[in-house]
Amino acid sequence: FRNLTGKNEYDPLSKGLADMLITDLSKVKSLKVVERMRLQLLMEELKLGASNLADRSTVPRLGRLLGARRILSGGFALPQEKRLRMDAVSTEISTAQIVAQAGVSGDLERFFALEKQLVFDVLDEMGVKLSQEERDEIQKVPTESFMAFLAYCRGLDYEDRGMYREAAGEFQKAVELDPGFSQADEKLQETQALAETPMKGELQEVALIEQAQAEEEKAEVEEKPVISTADRLESITQSSVGGFSEQPEPTSTEERTAPQQQTTTILNVTVEW
Repeated sequence: FRNLTGKNEYDPLSKGLADMLITDLSKVKSLKVVERMRLQLLMEELKLGASNLADRSTVPRLGRLLGARRILSGGFALPQEKRLRMDAVSTEISTAQIVAQAGVSGDLERFFALEKQLVFDVLDEMGVKLSQEERDEIQKVPTESFMAFLAYCRGLDYEDRGMYREAAGEFQKAVELDPGFSQADEKLQETQALAETPMKGELQEVALIEQAQAEEEKAEVEEKPVISTADRLESITQSSVGGFSEQPEPTSTEERTAPQQQTTTILNVTVEW
């Protein structure tokens, strides 16, 4: 979600709002939602910014690599002092056409209620039917404190940049402002662990991407034709129907050599996308 307020202090809210929407949409059993961190990793690999999610020339490729049918993007603004507006757009990957859009506005102090209304409006526009249980789950808010949520958003921003000690500090502030903010407490534990042992969790995927990039650079030095990591990911995704295709059983010693291992490495990066 893009920050259209013109105020830099609200930049981290872009990731926090996206995190909330993903959490709420994940509660709908008929939807399969890609995790925010996986989208972040792919956008970094493709060197894309948040504005590219609104670019119709970018959306199809990004969606194919994620294995997604639709991408939800949007923005928020403050048209008046303490008055918030949020808009969301759902884009069909195959056609890059907008298939659903929704917008809400109200007092900034009603931020959490506005976010919930946006989720329900988007789902309604997409024609998704909700059970009462799903509605009740979506209605739950992670915290009643907007200041605690802003600290949480700053923590997410630091985490995405690999600044785990700073991220832990912000998550700690969020917990201090609202001791019942369980998501912030979970993130606090995660980032504290990552600060001490930085090769755990999602960073393993980053390492695999960096490894693939290093292999490309080595091939370029040797003047061998190469395909970019992103293109290889796209090629693998496109070659599959309903998931990744089975690799044929090697029939000779030559087929069990390094190129086979290189393909396996790329699959490890994308197998859950």
